[in-house]
Amino acid sequence: MDTVIISADIVSAMFLLIILPGLYRVTPEVAEKTKYYRYCIWLCLFGSMAKVLSFIFNGVFNGNLIISIVNYYAYIFIDLMIAFFAFYLYTLIKEKEQKISSRFTGIVIALCVIDFLLRTVGSYTGKLFTVRRGVVAEGPWHPLIAIAPALCFICIFILLICEAKKLGIRYTLALGMYLFLPSAAAIVQIYAPKYAFGYLASALALMIIYVMIQSEIIAEANVRAKLYNRLSTKDVLTGLKNRRGYQEMLAEINEGERVGVLFSDINSLKFVNDQVGHDAGDRLIQSMAAILNEFFPDAEPCRISGDEFVVVVKDPDEKEFEERMKKLSKAFFECDRIASMGYEIGNGKDVQELINSAERMMYQDKKRYYEETGRDRRR
Repeated sequence: MDTVIISADIVSAMFLLIILPGLYRVTPEVAEKTKYYRYCIWLCLFGSMAKVLSFIFNGVFNGNLIISIVNYYAYIFIDLMIAFFAFYLYTLIKEKEQKISSRFTGIVIALCVIDFLLRTVGSYTGKLFTVRRGVVAEGPWHPLIAIAPALCFICIFILLICEAKKLGIRYTLALGMYLFLPSAAAIVQIYAPKYAFGYLASALALMIIYVMIQSEIIAEANVRAKLYNRLSTKDVLTGLKNRRGYQEMLAEINEGERVGVLFSDINSLKFVNDQVGHDAGDRLIQSMAAILNEFFPDAEPCRISGDEFVVVVKDPDEKEFEERMKKLSKAFFECDRIASMGYEIGNGKDVQELINSAERMMYQDKKRYYEETGRDRRR
């Protein structure tokens, strides 16, 4: 039977180790929400390994002190795990109900502290267990160690039932497994002491919680993070990438790839805003964005300031890119010379220099615009 228990604990520990890395590759928001759950997993791992070592060492190893320490840790990790699970449940409920009382959690923590002290004193005095010639024997206090965890589970169960409506049926069932499985294992152990499946039951419950709760929390947070990032890099008026999106795009360009760069600037936007109104100016900006979207289906145009736009085309056909620039210039002209433009082609490692060169070319185009239209450059 010892071999079965050892094998089961090792397998459950391996599953927990598979879960753990994913709990650390999350956003700070999720990391804060899952910290008590992570602590429960670590404690279950340590407890399982301590229990495994206690079975392995029992009767075959003469180091009484080492066996005593291993068994002590196997006993106390239970209290720590229950305490952190109470905190975990409290944070899940508090997320949905800010006014939740911490009374039940406080009672659970107090019971865990009392039981922790009982187990510590009992281990030190030999009342909980003794080790002689490498063999572990139960002490007179051993039947008492189930009392505090049972009371803790009752408190947690009451809290879970009271808050079931707020948590929802999915959360309630998953969290209830953490009460049912260890409790069932404890009852079995009372009538058949050799069947010590407490940590195995806790590991199974934690895996159920991961599947039904934690994976959902992580997935929702990832969706929110992607949505926030998309919104934070998007220009509200035009739907193009904003300056932040533009900078992220430049950072993703490989040094060895060829790029074509367009730098364009709306003509007389200040004049339109002052003389016709900002609504007309916004429509002019949106018209400019529409033109760029039409001409660059293979790229993501960026609005980097009020009237400036940059487009970077990756791996362009140079002849086709030149032809596209001529057609774009014609489109700008036919749209009442909506914008001035400049462009360059080169290597990705020189993209900033290419943009600067395209900008200088744009200013030459804008100079011609002011000379030919006679409009005041300052307006």
